[in-house]
Amino acid sequence: MSGDLAVAALVDGRVIDHPTAGERGVGRYTIGFVRAMMSAGIDTTVLCSTQKQRDRWQDAIAGVAVKQLSRDVIVASRDHEPWFICTQLMLHPVPLDVIPSIVTEADLRVAAIVHDVIPQRFPERYLTNDHARVQTRLRTLTCRSIDRFCANSTFTADTS
Repeated sequence: MSGDLAVAALVDGRVIDHPTAGERGVGRYTIGFVRAMMSAGIDTTVLCSTQKQRDRWQDAIAGVAVKQLSRDVIVASRDHEPWFICTQLMLHPVPLDVIPSIVTEADLRVAAIVHDVIPQRFPERYLTNDHARVQTRLRTLTCRSIDRFCANSTFTADTS
């Protein structure tokens, strides 16, 4: 990639108030990831579905660009050829649309952050609930629509 070629990223910011991950590792990691992208000069926009999420992002990072996760925003961004950054790959609930259909329909490139593979490494301990097993199987199918995976640690990269 040329040094003068701008890179744009649309980050799934819904994770910031996820009921089990928002206040813990995944939510905090995503805030740090967005800060790092902004510091690196990447044109970063955080996509949210609620006003509460937008407010939390603006409280977390001064000057962060925050927009509504909507078809209009996705379509308008296509001229900049952005990457959609999937931040909730393995989170609950099952109906959580981790790669929104509007992203797929717009044919955006998708990078997914792999936060944790422990449930897959120890299914007998972590996937004992039928719903959790089904979710894991369904989420695995989305991998075919992901262009790049980003591990959030050496441990995750080595064990995934």
